[in-house]
Parts: sequence; C-alpha cells; structure tokens
Amino acid sequence: MLGALGLIFVLGGMMTFGAGWIREELFHQWIVLFVTPLNSILTTHIEHCMQVHTPAHFQEFIYHVQVTEGISSISVITVDGRTAFSSKPDRVNTFDSVFLNVPQKTRNERILIRDVSGAGRARLHQVYAPIQNKPQCWKCHGQDHPVIGYLAYAIQGNIESRSRRILTLYDLMRIIPIILIVAVFTLLVHRFAFQKPFSAILKGVNSIEGGNLDTHIKVFGPGEMGRLAESVNRMAERLRDAQSQLSRMHKQEMDRAGQLATVGELAASVAHELKNPVMGIGNALEIILEENTELKEKEIFEEMRAEVARMAKTIQDLLDFARPREPEFAPVDLHEILRHVARFYKEQFHHESVILTEELSAPAATIYGDEELLKQVFVNLLLNAFQACAPGSGRIGMHSANSADKKLIAIAINDNGKGISAGDIDRIFKPFFTTKHRGTGLGLSVSRSIVEQHGGKVRVQSSVGKGTEFVIEFPLNGEAPVNSEMNNPHSAG
Repeated sequence: MLGALGLIFVLGGMMTFGAGWIREELFHQWIVLFVTPLNSILTTHIEHCMQVHTPAHFQEFIYHVQVTEGISSISVITVDGRTAFSSKPDRVNTFDSVFLNVPQKTRNERILIRDVSGAGRARLHQVYAPIQNKPQCWKCHGQDHPVIGYLAYAIQGNIESRSRRILTLYDLMRIIPIILIVAVFTLLVHRFAFQKPFSAILKGVNSIEGGNLDTHIKVFGPGEMGRLAESVNRMAERLRDAQSQLSRMHKQEMDRAGQLATVGELAASVAHELKNPVMGIGNALEIILEENTELKEKEIFEEMRAEVARMAKTIQDLLDFARPREPEFAPVDLHEILRHVARFYKEQFHHESVILTEELSAPAATIYGDEELLKQVFVNLLLNAFQACAPGSGRIGMHSANSADKKLIAIAINDNGKGISAGDIDRIFKPFFTTKHRGTGLGLSVSRSIVEQHGGKVRVQSSVGKGTEFVIEFPLNGEAPVNSEMNNPHSAG
C-alpha cells in the first residue's frame, strides 16, 4: 500500500514537472512568435538608417518608437555586450550584464531568452534576437562574423500571465467536458456494474439471514459480482439441504423420543408393580434364612436373596430414572456425607483388599442440597470405582478442594482400576449404556441428573490400565456454579 502511494506521488511529481517544462517551452515559442514581426521591422529600419542616415537618426527613432504593451524597452547590443542604441537613453554605452552572462557558444543565430526575474519582483524575460551580417553591412562590419549585433527586448511578466490565463482557460474548456463525460460514464458503470448487483446480493443475503433459504440472487454478467452471487446461491442451496436434513433428523429424534417416553412410562409402571412383590420375596427369604440357620439349601437361598436384591436395585434404578423426585434443599456438609458413605463401605472394600483413603481438606464444604440424593451419587461413584479395581491391589481416593475464588467446591473420586476407553468415555452418562455384564446402565445418568439439579457439573478423566477420576463441582452457599479453575485434586493413579 505504501509502495503504491509512493509510486503515485513520484508519477504525480514527474507529470507536474513535465507539464511545467512543456508550458515553459510553449511560452518561449510564443515569445519568439511575438517579437518576430517587430524584430523584422526594426532590423530593416536599422539597415536603412545605417545606409541612408546616421546612427543618431536610429537612436532618435528607437527613443520615440511606440512599442507593444508588455515590452518595457528595446535595445541594440553589440557582439561584445555594449548597448549601442536603446529606448532608454541612459543605457546607451553601458554593458548588458545579462547578455555578458550568456556563454559565448550559445550566442548563435537563434533567438535567446533569459528569465531575469528577481526575488520580490514581477517576472521579466530578456529576449536577444541576432542581427544577421548581410552584404550591405560588410563595408563597416566585415565578413568574418555572421552576427553583427542583437536586438534586446525586455518582455514584462503580464504578457506571460495573460498568455497563461488564456492557455489555462483553453485547457479547461477542453478538459471540463472530458471530465463530465468520464464522470457520467463512471457513474453509469458504477450503477450497473457494482451498485445494482451489490444491492441485489445484499438484499438476497438479508433474505437468507431472515430464514428464506429459497432465495436466489439473479446477477447478469461475468466478473467478481457474478461470482459472488453464484457463491451466495450455492451457500443458500447448501443451507437449504442442511435444513432439510436437520428437519428429517429432528423428526426422527422426536419420534424416537416419543417412543422412548412411552417405553419409559411402561417400564416405570411395570417396575412399580414388581417392586412390592420382589420386596416381599426378599423379606421372606430373609426370614427363612434367619429362622433356619442349619438349612441344607442355605447356599441356594443365599444366591436367591442376592438375585432378588439385584432385581430390587434394578427396579429402583428404573423408578429413579423414570420418575426422579424433586430435591428437598437444606444446608448440608459434603464432608459429613462423604465420611458417612466411606464408613459404610470401607469394611466391605477392606475385605476385598481395596484401600479407601480420604483427604477432605477443602476449608468450605457446606452447600444447599438433598442429603439422600447426594449420598446416592457418591455411593454410585464409589461402587463403580470399587468394581473397576482389581482385588488385592485396588486404591480408591476421595479428595476435596475449593476454587480460587471460594465459590465452588470440587469432590474428586479416583481409582487405579482398568479405566475407560476413549470411545466409551463420551457415552458413559447415556441411559442404559454399560460395560458391565450386570447392570442397567442408569447409575451414572441418574447421578449426573442429581448433580445438575444441585447446580453442579461432572467431569471425568480416564486412561485405560491406569484408572479413572470423577470430579463433581458444586456451588457453595447456594450460589450458581461459575467457570472457575479448581485447585487440582489428586489425579487417579
């Protein structure tokens, strides 16, 4: 950009200089044409006076001659620069300093023009027209020199100014119509080649932005505007196809969602009807085992009790997913809930040689929440961690930390189990997705719903063969959660 501007300035300066030089040359040519007739008359009169009269007669003549307006003086200069005759007698026998400064080699048979304007003075040109040495002059001047003197004219600046004004007016008379024609042509080109197509494209884009994807922009002719219109039309066509595809997908998803809702209602109804009989069977098995400690089929009844318990849990998961209850909010201490859950399961984990450690060091841990629902979340995460660990070498950790601005608390539960593959980690919160041989795949989905009901969010990091870490963030003191960088709880390992 700067280079282009510099080039424009250089070209503009060169054109300005060239125009000035051409004008100066044209003015000099005009001066030559201006003095040529007068120069011819004076040369003839000098010859006549020198042949018939005396030099004094020519001096008298040149003193009284009425010269043209713009010529301030006329003089006759000898070849050595002395003024022989002049319309201003005080200059006779004086030397012309301007002429003496003219190099000898340029004093030829051509008319010489010198600008003798000084600072603060009107412009003045000195014109020197050579007087040719003719045969009638040989008697006095000999034949050695082709020029025997010069007629000197002092041309005032008003002549130049007047000529320049005439030339400028002439130029304007020629340029103004050309400018008008170019301006009209430019406006027409701009109107039909740019403004009209651009307005059509802008109108089309606004229509597309307003949702009318059937818009088609009609721009005739090649060029950038035509290609732009074609690009916008192609974009609208692709958007129209994408919208159509999204509409079909949305309809399919809505139909599927309706089907799932119907199935969910049916499953909830079935689960509700099965809950009481299953619980009755479970209680009956408990009574049988308690009253018959020496029962030969005890192992069979134990297995039956375990399977009934699993059925009861599955039924409860379905009910929790299909008909989640509204939380009953109250101030609760997350540390107390975590310690209670840890105490309940620590002995079971220890029996399988899985170590559970607690580092609940967050200064603030009180939130508004439902204690029973929060227990359900932490129990589910602890059991998942326990099931992922290998017996004999498993480690599960629970950690807490506050955010830097003290507005959030993060609870991290990690393990050194088998981990979750990258392909499964984005699906673990989807209903009915599970990698276990037994299970409904609803635990994590229900847990995340409970966390979100409390204004929190769940993050998970996992590496296959190294372990998994779930981090749950809750707003403290009932405040809504914010995106705040947490103090990094201990990672899984």
